[in-house]
Amino acid sequence: MEVVDDQVGSPTFTWDLAGAVQLLIEGQYTGTFHITNRGNCSWHEFAQKILKFAGITGVTVKPIKSDKLARPAKRPHYSVLNCRKFSESTGKTMRYWQVAVDDYIGKVI
Repeated sequence: MEVVDDQVGSPTFTWDLAGAVQLLIEGQYTGTFHITNRGNCSWHEFAQKILKFAGITGVTVKPIKSDKLARPAKRPHYSVLNCRKFSESTGKTMRYWQVAVDDYIGKVI
């Protein structure tokens, strides 16, 4: 499997995002908030962790560069969001993406 290693972001579990949005709505917070799970990784690292947490072996995840993919739209190399406003406003922090992935795998497998 070939996966890009030069695009970095913050994977986010939809259940975590939904809970954070609910918290903002119930607290009547206003404005623009960035909300993602904590930490960041490349798509390559993300793919490796998913396979590891799912217990899938025998799959090689080969790192490649974005320019090797024929994508209709250009993707940013760094798309990590600053979630400080969310944590300062609510007093809450999102859990790390690795914990969220492990939880997700446990729910679907």
